[in-house]
Amino acid sequence: MSNDILLIDDEEKFAEMLQLLLSKHGYRAEYFLNPREALACLREREFGLVVSDFKMPQMNGDDFLVEARKVSPDLPVIMISGLMNMPELIKVANIGVTLALEKPFDTHEFLEHVARFVQPAEDPARKAKASAPAYPSPPAHMADESAVSRLLLEVLWENANRYRHLFVETTPDAETEALMKEILSWLGAAAETSVPCMGILDTSTAFTRKWLSQQDPFPPLTVVDLRVDRTPERILALTTEWIRQIEELAQDLSASRILYLLPVGFPFALDGLGLVPERKALVAPSAPALPALRERVADVAAYLRRELSAEFLAAMGAGERELLLQYNWPGGYEELRYRARQMQDAGARRLPQMREILGCGREEGADILSATGMAAFLKRRQREFIASHRHEGEAWDDLLLRFGLSSIAVSESEVRCEEALCFPELLQSDKDNQP
Repeated sequence: MSNDILLIDDEEKFAEMLQLLLSKHGYRAEYFLNPREALACLREREFGLVVSDFKMPQMNGDDFLVEARKVSPDLPVIMISGLMNMPELIKVANIGVTLALEKPFDTHEFLEHVARFVQPAEDPARKAKASAPAYPSPPAHMADESAVSRLLLEVLWENANRYRHLFVETTPDAETEALMKEILSWLGAAAETSVPCMGILDTSTAFTRKWLSQQDPFPPLTVVDLRVDRTPERILALTTEWIRQIEELAQDLSASRILYLLPVGFPFALDGLGLVPERKALVAPSAPALPALRERVADVAAYLRRELSAEFLAAMGAGERELLLQYNWPGGYEELRYRARQMQDAGARRLPQMREILGCGREEGADILSATGMAAFLKRRQREFIASHRHEGEAWDDLLLRFGLSSIAVSESEVRCEEALCFPELLQSDKDNQP
């Protein structure tokens, strides 16, 4: 019996999303937007499962089911719709639908149903290994559990192998020290190697110019912080002048990289630097973004697993884990490390103790446990993420692409009802999202 899956939905984005989801888990799936074309394919090829929408303009799901049963009486059929009423459910049940699901549905339950009828065409573990990231994985210092951090490392790794001047958008409280150590490891330098850090205004001083001339060999990594309260035009002008100073040095710079820290949302454009072609070729054309830690719940869990002992985590309940994942971490990565050490040293494994250390009493209105649990929290975080990072006038597909998400994952109009399909980490169960 075939393990191929036939998908039918007149909404192409939803059909593509299902195909992507099934492919990620090792299944082979083909979709059609027109049920009549799907029937023609069904008459020519063998399938192990059909997943079909119910309300379609060319042919309703019940009519399709009648014709499909003529071709293959025992073929499992899962009907998916958000518009089916009770008479329609009874009708498809009498025709012989195997299973009816309502949109939006739980992806884990959907995959469990699929596994009842067909087997993956490819081992998901082997497929995951084949699609392993290009950068050295797992990273030595950064967490890469969230989609945006993986995208950051992918783009930064590619840029570091091709260009001398690298740009990253990041918040002031991000784990920039861990990022520096990660880049040093890529360059073959020890993690304890000194990394000179300076503000953009420091680059134009006589002291800095003298310092530059004395660096031989030049440091493997130098960091310039552009996250200052200045106009983009002024920042770009100072950066252009700094790149000119660097490239006019007599030292060998072939093994060195300059990392520029931009504020999140900075309108970076290579052409805006006004460099001559030979210098422009040394500058990365893109600036990947690393949002605030509170927007990367999966990374928060990864860092907590590093900082807290296995025994400490095992003694915590679900409520305590929720609190740590829902907490805003206003001080970012350094606060997470500091508070984790405090809790570990105090043996604070219960909510009152944790709240006291985190300073999140109910009266202050800080992040505390939500009665709706982690699923609702993650969806709320996604809405906040989208609202705070969408550039003015930015197209929805461009926003998703900028943060490493498939443009077919979810449409703008569907974000509230199907937002769990937007970020890959939200496809995990509540249990998987615990630290």
